[in-house]
Amino acid sequence: MTDNNGGNGNGEKPKHPGGKPRRYQNPDEFEKIVVQYFQECEDNKIEKQVVTGRGEVVTLKLRKPRTMAGLARALGIARDTLNNYKYYEDRPEFLAVIERARAQIEEENVDYAMSGLHDARIAALNLASNYGYHTSEQQTIKGNLTLSAISFDGWTERQISDYLTHGLLPGQPQEAVKALAAGGQETETT
Repeated sequence: MTDNNGGNGNGEKPKHPGGKPRRYQNPDEFEKIVVQYFQECEDNKIEKQVVTGRGEVVTLKLRKPRTMAGLARALGIARDTLNNYKYYEDRPEFLAVIERARAQIEEENVDYAMSGLHDARIAALNLASNYGYHTSEQQTIKGNLTLSAISFDGWTERQISDYLTHGLLPGQPQEAVKALAAGGQETETT
């Protein structure tokens, strides 16, 4: 039995219909924490030593890098939740704040990485994990593919060159390769 306030009649509040209620109900409160996190990064400097072109070691004081992990920590939510756009589809006012913050963090990460201020491996991992960047090409091959491994052990330089240039195996007559290249059948020679 329910009461007029949506409770169960025993004075208890009704449960949230979709499970646990979201941490932030107000986009202004959400944005305020994002701004505070960015200011925290601005206020906390890190030091990085670099070698100049003249061989001098110089210590740079840089702003603490902004990261999605750091922003998620400041907001008190998981990084995966922050990166999960579907979570915010029905809340465009929150999504706009996240998209602006993500764009600023992404730009900083790219700038720092390209200028050598971030370790390239960490920057690549961060950009791949949070922004969908890829570091390798993928090729799709349709059909059947057979790969063969050939060992060049014991081959002379000339045999290797003939194989790489003409597909000629050691002991295989030159005429057989020419016939195959012309579309004919390999014939036995004596």
